[in-house]
Amino acid sequence: MNRPGDALVSFLLNGAFIWAAVEAFHNDNNVTGGILLFFESGWYLGNIYNAVSGAHKYNQRSEKQFLDGLQDKYRVSYLYDGHGGSMVAFTMQF
Repeated sequence: MNRPGDALVSFLLNGAFIWAAVEAFHNDNNVTGGILLFFESGWYLGNIYNAVSGAHKYNQRSEKQFLDGLQDKYRVSYLYDGHGGSMVAFTMQF
């Protein structure tokens, strides 16, 4: 999912929040530091959730492409019934 721009923005914002929180604590502004860490935690956890979601979508897409490739190349069909069961079917033409 090559998204270097998103990665750079995320890195810079995480760094800015952490730097600001450290400066706030260093200057005895504990409430401000706590607020900054609260928002940083939300931002960071949101990035993790987004990464997991993106990986899940990528894996689903890759699996579908693989199974479609089996159908096209080897005439093999993979069927999933939605309840945990699945089948593999081979098609041969004479």
